[in-house]
Amino acid sequence: MKRKTKLFLLLLSVVFLCGCGKKEKYDLQVEYSALVFADVTGYYLGQQYYQGEEILLAGTKEGEVRLLRDGKREEILLRGMPESLLNIETRWWLDNQGNPYVLYRDKVFLLNQEGEVRLEAQADGVVTGICESAAGEIVLKINAADKHRSGLTILDTKTGTMGKIIWLKDIAYCIAKGYEKDILIADAKGLYDYGLSDGSRQYYIEWRGTAYDPQSGAEDIKFLSDNQIELYAEKDMVVTLSKINPEESGKTVLTYKTTYVTGEIKELIVQFNKEDPDYYIVIEERQTNEDYDTFREKVEIEIAAGHGPDILDDSSVQNPYALIEKGAIEELSPYIEAAGIDRTAYFPTAFQGFKVETGVYGIGIGISVHSCCADSSLFSGEETYSLAHMMDILEEQEGDKVFQNKKDAVALVHDWLKPSEDLYGMVDWEKNLCDFSGADFCRILELAARYGAGEGKGADGYLFNRVDINNYGWYAGYDNSIKNSGRVMTGFPGEEAGAHSLAVNTIAVNAASDKKEGAWRFIFFLLQEEIQEKLGMNAACYQFPTNRQAFWNAGNYWCENHVGVRLEPAEDPEWVIEADWFTKEQLADLESLLGRAVFFPYKTQEILAIIEEETALYFDGSKSMEETVDVIQNRVQLYLDEQAGR
Repeated sequence: MKRKTKLFLLLLSVVFLCGCGKKEKYDLQVEYSALVFADVTGYYLGQQYYQGEEILLAGTKEGEVRLLRDGKREEILLRGMPESLLNIETRWWLDNQGNPYVLYRDKVFLLNQEGEVRLEAQADGVVTGICESAAGEIVLKINAADKHRSGLTILDTKTGTMGKIIWLKDIAYCIAKGYEKDILIADAKGLYDYGLSDGSRQYYIEWRGTAYDPQSGAEDIKFLSDNQIELYAEKDMVVTLSKINPEESGKTVLTYKTTYVTGEIKELIVQFNKEDPDYYIVIEERQTNEDYDTFREKVEIEIAAGHGPDILDDSSVQNPYALIEKGAIEELSPYIEAAGIDRTAYFPTAFQGFKVETGVYGIGIGISVHSCCADSSLFSGEETYSLAHMMDILEEQEGDKVFQNKKDAVALVHDWLKPSEDLYGMVDWEKNLCDFSGADFCRILELAARYGAGEGKGADGYLFNRVDINNYGWYAGYDNSIKNSGRVMTGFPGEEAGAHSLAVNTIAVNAASDKKEGAWRFIFFLLQEEIQEKLGMNAACYQFPTNRQAFWNAGNYWCENHVGVRLEPAEDPEWVIEADWFTKEQLADLESLLGRAVFFPYKTQEILAIIEEETALYFDGSKSMEETVDVIQNRVQLYLDEQAGR
């Protein structure tokens, strides 16, 4: 359990909510400091603030409960505890008087200081947290299988009864003694004070729009002052958050506006802010109560008008191509050449942001692959998975099968058409003409109607599985499970063979920004081999490095250090994806897959949206095949005419 002590400062942007409800924008100084506990042979039971200091509780197979304090010798708290109260599933907690509480599934045990059970209580759900309120009441956090949120209840320590469960709006990560109200709660939105009697909330921090990732977790919370909060985080780490004035940093502020920034990218922004002497990035994320499309439309309008953020990405706007045509997104080739970047050191997708082949309007800092697999009795592999061959195979199938679990007919039409830029000859972009009257389109609709998932369909199973490859462990799991189950990777149906879809995390620069040099400096920072390698080594990161050497370095790290992956895809809970190791052979195969994967065309998206809208009416019986084809033909031709006349 011993940890090497370390201390470092990070600067973040955050919004604190004052008691009056007025929002004040601050930056945070974040201090991480590891705790050093004595070595102990045993297993984790819990960690908390106890009488003002951090403690760790551990159990041993001999029935001992040990209390460890930072930098001090361990203490034996109790001996001779039965396995029913001391096992790897139990969580222990001490109240301020030193009385132990044991949480075990849906039960809570209160012990005396000799380890004898004083009372036992049972909850309506799994007990996942405990704290004392500001008034000294024992509050329990409950999670119920049928509710995607947490509940709170008060335990009567005299009778062993529990009060009525108060169900919160969201899942609470952590509860602790209140600051101005009864208890503090940390959840996905932020950190707030909560009144048990009236349900009132007072937010102190909202995580959204900050570079702090709440997924890192916290086991206990302590207010040091109005301007400083301490989190007792997982893995024996204390995190201190302190309010500071961003204007006093002495740096030029860059704005990065998008719908959502992942935790691993936030960590890199924190590092950039700490290391760069001149620039500091502030994140502006979509608010949770704001519609995705509305947010992106607003950002797009701002940029088109010559305003908006300095930095954007592929989820910042609805239509980056329209902005590129207007010259509103900076062309980055001159920056790449001036920086002396060797493009061959990266996967080509690193410089094909927004799927644009001429010019560089966005830099891909991370890539992932989306594909499908099927039983090898249907296809020998991706090389045989053309649209025409797929339709032949489907027409030969017998029984009540669906194509893919939870994929309805509308989604199937979209997936089958999206790999082709001309929708398999139905759209002529040069002549601005379309023709959906052919037999192939009608055949696609008929097969989608037959194989689309829906109520009462699929008694004989399904033919294809979705495959999402986002990190090295996932690839190992899918590779093993596909081979062991007699499946093969097919991709999506293409013109002559299957196609695997590339997804790229693209960062771009607003051409109207007067801080383009700073925005480029951030992109250049993200392209560095050591930063790319850091992305790949992060087990929680769902993208591969675009730098080739970093890809191999991180892959070798996974081969040597990561074991055991197990996934249960939501779309197919019966198909378990698991692997014990990621191998060198799999690393080479993965690089080959990333090299074969392609961008699916963007220019057909508006046409596919029209097809989805109209085919939905056909599949629900509102329109005939003939009516549906006629309407699609007319609407798509009108769209092409409008595009030609722009």
